[in-house]
Amino acid sequence: MSLNVTAALYGEILKEEEGGFEERVNDAKKFMDWFFYKTGVERNVKDVKIFVAGGTGRYAIAAAEMGVKDISHMDLSEENVKRIKGISDQNNYGIKTIQGNLMDLDLENEYDLIVSEGVIQHLPDPGLGLQKISKCLKSNGSFFFSIYRYGTLSWTISERLRKLHSPADFNEMIDVLGKLSLYDRPIAYSHGTFGRWLLDVLYVPQHGTYAEQQVADTLEESGLSVTSRDNLPSLHFSLPTHKTLYFIAKAPEDLATVNWSAIKVESLYHDR
Repeated sequence: MSLNVTAALYGEILKEEEGGFEERVNDAKKFMDWFFYKTGVERNVKDVKIFVAGGTGRYAIAAAEMGVKDISHMDLSEENVKRIKGISDQNNYGIKTIQGNLMDLDLENEYDLIVSEGVIQHLPDPGLGLQKISKCLKSNGSFFFSIYRYGTLSWTISERLRKLHSPADFNEMIDVLGKLSLYDRPIAYSHGTFGRWLLDVLYVPQHGTYAEQQVADTLEESGLSVTSRDNLPSLHFSLPTHKTLYFIAKAPEDLATVNWSAIKVESLYHDR
């Protein structure tokens, strides 16, 4: 049930964002340019094989527009997968679009680069999800992912508000926000609107927040190398900003040395 709610929720949120999607793709290009540089593939992007694990698909479109030829995008939302397939087909990008659950992945040694932004904290078992996605890496492949940071003011407030709402109520909230003319109200310094932000924060069924050092430690203990991370001091727990952690994990030359099952993360926020 929870995965169906998640798919429906993000299908609803994302179908309203068509007008700003091109701008989001342009922002994604800046990220991909940084990711290519950090992983040393900026000179041969046409030869890399990329997997975009969940999310809106803007990173898949951005990579295609930057010259990458072998791209796969997987998402839970049928609405979102259809949209990315339509853009890909219209522009002959050749993106392989897959509607499915990342928790069901069963691939190994498949991709040079993996991107998963804003997804891990919403999985039913984030540790197992990280294991399954990481196992898709080729030797020396790199995996970028973001995950919600524990202890920030934003998540502290939203975690308390979430306890007042049921995930099944989001359609009613859309109607209420619409009547109050709040659903499409822009948020300063953001591409989003108040309504879509509120739906995302309050109604997605799974929502976890994590400590940076614990995530970094579990990746290193498995045999992956953390080549980039936020690396903020422990005082970040008192900061109101920095809502999201990011990591780049790199696989070794010999994948047989990786203990995938050692990748485990535990949310410091206990949800509904």
